[in-house]
Amino acid sequence: MDDSPYQFESLPEVVRDFLLSLKPLFKFIEFARRPGSAAAIGQAFEDWERHFREQDQVLLAFAIKQSLIGVERHFTSQQLWLMVRWAAERGEDEPNRRLPEMFPVEQIEKMVSGWASTVPHVPEKDLFGCCRGLSNGVP
Repeated sequence: MDDSPYQFESLPEVVRDFLLSLKPLFKFIEFARRPGSAAAIGQAFEDWERHFREQDQVLLAFAIKQSLIGVERHFTSQQLWLMVRWAAERGEDEPNRRLPEMFPVEQIEKMVSGWASTVPHVPEKDLFGCCRGLSNGVP
């Protein structure tokens, strides 16, 4: 009985599947070799970078307006966009009211307190703005 973990009968299939999986790479190389492709790829990356930089600026402005600085880094961009939508559809207080749906209150307090201890020059009322209306003794 063969104790080998490999099934050599399937090796040609594995190699074929591997080579087939490289087909998109080969097509990309073929495209990249065409005249003007490098410029098009470069422009696409510049556009992509500008798009994400603009989105980051919008999300940062939202985080500042909502007093979420220090807490915002714990959110994914999708969660922040959801909060932007809540603010637009239901009012500016909605994101802070619904914050405990994303994180337990204790975790929010821990995030804010941990960050607040590293920034002594910012008034506590600004640091804890994201926790307006939450329980458990948040200032």
